[in-house]
Amino acid sequence: SKITEGNYDERINEDNVYEFKVISDTINYLTEKLKNSKEENKRLKDTRDRMLLDLSHDIKTPITSIKGFSQALYEGMVNDENKKIRYYKAIYTKSERVSELVDDLFEFVRLDKVKYTIKLENIDICEYIRQIVLSYYDEIENKGFELLINIPDESIMLKIDTKLFKRVIVNLIENSLKYNIKGTKLRIEVRDFSKFVAIE
Repeated sequence: SKITEGNYDERINEDNVYEFKVISDTINYLTEKLKNSKEENKRLKDTRDRMLLDLSHDIKTPITSIKGFSQALYEGMVNDENKKIRYYKAIYTKSERVSELVDDLFEFVRLDKVKYTIKLENIDICEYIRQIVLSYYDEIENKGFELLINIPDESIMLKIDTKLFKRVIVNLIENSLKYNIKGTKLRIEVRDFSKFVAIE
């Protein structure tokens, strides 16, 4: 009765009659399996909730940027034509980012289980990081940060999942902008150690 109510720590002790011993051992084995299954389901649910929270946070950040850039344009705060073009490009880039994250969210919600499909591509990591940093240049400038970039000119080829990797770099840059004051030095460096690459 206790086991059927979900108390999977309960065990049956029956050592007297052989037939009862076999039955009790079987029930205890199944109870242990149920307990492990319950714990695994809880772990998966916790992981799923955490991932949904992370995705929600990631979606909110580019929307905030879009709001800021569009407000500056709408209120006529930007007079320089080149800067206007950069702002329009930033709005477009952030909109694409939101679209990617919403696709990720829909794909994730459809999954029955939490699982990852890593899609590895062989890319030049130096050029890839340069492109990501470039897309945040105006925000870094507007925040009054000093940007220090030390990325080799030569190509360094790595196999990575570009979508997941981009999320990591973007989150680090966005958190730097969000939680630091004007004048902060933002250093982005790539170092090649032959057997591995350090990204700082």
